[in-house]
Amino acid sequence: MDDAFQRAIESRRPLWMVMLPVPAEVRAAPVSSAFSRLAARIVPDAQVFESEDGLVVWGRGEVEPPGATRLATRHTELVPEAQGAIKRYLLQGTAPSFGAPANWTSPTPARTATVDPPADTLLAMLQALSSAPPAAWIRRMPIVVARRGAKARIVARWLAPDPAVVARALGGTWQGATPDATTLRLVEPLMLAAAPRLLSGEEKLVVPHSPDAAFGGSYDSLDAAFGRAGIARIMPGISLADAVASPATFAAARARFAADGQRLLIACPSAETLGLLSSLAAPHDLVSIPADAAIAAERAAPGTIRALGPGRVMLVGCRLETEIAFGVHHGIGLFEGSVIDVLIGARGAA
Repeated sequence: MDDAFQRAIESRRPLWMVMLPVPAEVRAAPVSSAFSRLAARIVPDAQVFESEDGLVVWGRGEVEPPGATRLATRHTELVPEAQGAIKRYLLQGTAPSFGAPANWTSPTPARTATVDPPADTLLAMLQALSSAPPAAWIRRMPIVVARRGAKARIVARWLAPDPAVVARALGGTWQGATPDATTLRLVEPLMLAAAPRLLSGEEKLVVPHSPDAAFGGSYDSLDAAFGRAGIARIMPGISLADAVASPATFAAARARFAADGQRLLIACPSAETLGLLSSLAAPHDLVSIPADAAIAAERAAPGTIRALGPGRVMLVGCRLETEIAFGVHHGIGLFEGSVIDVLIGARGAA
């Protein structure tokens, strides 16, 4: 990497460069494929290469564009196992050109073909899922409220596509593989349309989708079919990356959600990105944070949870009872994660 930087510094064209660390244990073609597509959409003029340490995104220009920051935010969502801060390099040097260093390789079609299905395959997948019963391919993960001196109870469900079922719907070469995050996001409109059929009792449903979905046919059909009472029980889950990528659309979507009686949840992927919430989150928004990220943030800067407002924080991805204990200690009441399923199975819903 040092040789590569030296070559850039000695070049005659200014460059910006972002290093996205990817641990060896999760380094795979799906990650490369996902970032190649994300970079092409978010930073159109960028190039993505693999290195021994992870993925490198670079482009010409003296200043790193805002899209690169948004791409880095998505990195923390797609690769939560990545450790350490994202490294950004502003290389203001000046050589006729800067090609990929010899120790970097661009993902080849042979590697990405099995994780980047063609359009007709994706269309067949969407058709197969839309014709299947929602419960057959949508997971309803329990969200519990837990406070001192009170019994825990399930108050909502977080909807997510079952990767194994999506892989079977892809069929052929892709069957049995784990679909990448970009492919899984394609089914979000189907989850939104199916959400009312998954409502049960008094529970609400958290449905991840992009801000644009608030202005599409899915929401219009929901409003017409189920009215305000039904749609108010569906809580939109917007990723922080999507909110940062299009603040105007995000603000317009929030206005529609509020008009429909919905409370918005913003999914923050890591401790490093909590700072972006201050300019995006409204006081009545809920905020989901991975349990390990919340613990790390509080240790690094005591008072972080209090500043966010623990009453609106949901800890997600909880794997240990100690993570729930941490949340309760800091005034957090909402929890989601694999440990919830274990506890429910062992002790019952109460």
